Amino acid sequence: MILGDRPSADAIPSLIKRNTALFASAQALQGSGNQMVTALSVVMVLQFTGSALLTGTGVTMLQLARIAVSYPLGKLADNYGRRPAMLVGLFLGLSGAPILATSVVFESYLLFTLGAFVFGMGVGATQQLRVAVTDMYPSNRRGEALGYLLTGSLVGSIAAPVLIAVSEVLSTSTGIDKLAMPWLLTPVLIVPSVFAILAAKPDPKHIATHMADYWPGIMENARPSRGKMTFKEVLQSRPRMTAMACYAPAQGVMSMSMAAMPLVLASSGHSLTRISLAVTIHVLGMFAFSIPLGKLVDHIGRTKVIWGGLAASAAGGLLMPMTEIYGPITIGGFLFGVGWSAVFVAATAIIADATPAEQRGRAIGLNDTTASLFTIALPLTGGVIADQFGLMAVGIFAAILTMLPLPLLMRLRETSPGHFDEARETPAPI
Repeated sequence: MILGDRPSADAIPSLIKRNTALFASAQALQGSGNQMVTALSVVMVLQFTGSALLTGTGVTMLQLARIAVSYPLGKLADNYGRRPAMLVGLFLGLSGAPILATSVVFESYLLFTLGAFVFGMGVGATQQLRVAVTDMYPSNRRGEALGYLLTGSLVGSIAAPVLIAVSEVLSTSTGIDKLAMPWLLTPVLIVPSVFAILAAKPDPKHIATHMADYWPGIMENARPSRGKMTFKEVLQSRPRMTAMACYAPAQGVMSMSMAAMPLVLASSGHSLTRISLAVTIHVLGMFAFSIPLGKLVDHIGRTKVIWGGLAASAAGGLLMPMTEIYGPITIGGFLFGVGWSAVFVAATAIIADATPAEQRGRAIGLNDTTASLFTIALPLTGGVIADQFGLMAVGIFAAILTMLPLPLLMRLRETSPGHFDEARETPAPI
């Protein structure tokens, strides 16, 4: 918890506003890479192997890469600043793209796996952008800051399809394989992100430790940092532990339900166009309301928004497989998208509230590592449940998962938005 006077509701200082816009731009451009892997990897693997069994390789590599890179880059960000860590991530993205293009030329599944992993580390590095924006804002505006950043992901969801469409036109005129061309064009997205990160000055970590210099009239004292922020130390803070416990199943349920939604729609006889529209509506749920949700996090508190987010995730997971009618299925997808967004913003804000700036990168990294494990495991688990018990059982399973962290959430006492009763919220040493 950060001590001191609560910040006023004055306008965002121009330097902070400028840096936020730069980071949101980088989020939009680099974050679109996640969609490119999702959109192209299935077709690439089918072309290389002729087997549907391996078509999930691309998405799996993204999550394994995030597990591998989240904590090391968080440590780098804590030791040397947020900008160097993000630049390393962008370099990884630039390195992975040509490997993916080369895998198409040689029709090599092994090269594809390597390229997806390296590129995925670059995509995973964008998670440090969350640390950067929370560094720059006082405690009662962190949700708002995260909302601005997440809105960049909405723009990124448009950039990926546009790049793929342009690459199809260029591949026809140049004779380059249409699956290789998007990866050759990836620097169009990554290089501007590099310049955006370089232009954001000073480093957000410096702003976090000198908050009063950038927010006139604001008195916020940074907590002293202790230890190197191991997983054990994360769990010794009830706010951090609760945030992680809420975010991991929300992320996993979103991934599991997202994987199930096209199956529900297809088995109900809906066209590919309608399936694509439903996915778009789900993406809008994830990102379109992030700014108002962020402001709500700051206004009514982190825990209340998490309650609402988990409820929306559970309702969406239950509604989606309940009927063959297009409207309810689509509304279900929209709801678990909004639920994920609410939990994402609120849980990230809690971790930032409860963690000194010098350890924040590693804390967020450990949170992402845990969530990635759920993201890998739950879609596979959902597939087994659907095969054995039907799609409705997947919805029930999703709802049960969202309820698991509720006992922890009930015990978390938020005295005011972003402030917790530390005397009551610190568990016994592990």
